[in-house]
Amino acid sequence: MVLALPLHHGYGLATLAMALALGSPLQLARRYEIGPMLGRLGPREEPLVVTVPTLLKRWLDAGPTGSRPSAVITGSAPLGADLCVRLLDHLGPRLFNLYGSTEAGLVSLAMPEQLRQAPGSVGRPLPGNVVRLVDAAGQDVGEGQVGRMLVRGPFVLPSGADGWRDTGDLGSRDGQGNLFVRGRSDAMIVSGGENVYPLEVEEVLSSHPEVAEAVVLAASDPVFGQRLVAAVVPRPRAVLEEETLREWLRERLERHKMPRTLRVLEAIPRNPLGKLDRLELERQLGLTPP
Repeated sequence: MVLALPLHHGYGLATLAMALALGSPLQLARRYEIGPMLGRLGPREEPLVVTVPTLLKRWLDAGPTGSRPSAVITGSAPLGADLCVRLLDHLGPRLFNLYGSTEAGLVSLAMPEQLRQAPGSVGRPLPGNVVRLVDAAGQDVGEGQVGRMLVRGPFVLPSGADGWRDTGDLGSRDGQGNLFVRGRSDAMIVSGGENVYPLEVEEVLSSHPEVAEAVVLAASDPVFGQRLVAAVVPRPRAVLEEETLREWLRERLERHKMPRTLRVLEAIPRNPLGKLDRLELERQLGLTPP
């Protein structure tokens, strides 16, 4: 088993416990890079890889090397549809996408066949778990609509007397009951009275052939309340021109979802788990005092 995760996080700690319970050999590393970790294995070894979407994207972008995984489990952050399809095309039916938290445990798991039908989903709730998607008034939202994710189940620590756990995540559900994580509720941007989900804009930006990574944040605006600020990292040897990128975005985004500010960075600051270091990025973009 290859564990490309830090052990101070619940996801990594749970995987370590699973490996010990199964008596499985486990490979750890100071630097969480999938390619080098797979490269240390023999050509006939086909390990289980447990990691996060950010590291999987870097692995694919660099040109996958090393042993071929028998299976890849990813979680802890949304798996975009484009990245999901790329991984399935490379790995075949060996990709699993989970959703859970320290307080709720494992909530849902998408199997490879579900990911082919609904790329990027986290599947359906596991037996015993129930997931509600609610609006600001606490009413259930309809199919395809985004709502706050509430979870109830035998291993869920409730956040209120009603037995439900407010995860703080936003999600939607398709007609087959597949769940999709749409980001954090505290990251939603309200610009000119319109709700904008940063993950949606980030996925469009990341689909540009010369963009390797993209992050969208909010900045205060005296007219609109909030405006969108996008940070993008170009692919190696790519030359990103702001106006060309804007023209490309206008064909794909509604006007209120367009970033007012575009910044090109060498790298997006992230923590050891591959999650965005929001405070550091805000500092780099001048959105908070240094």
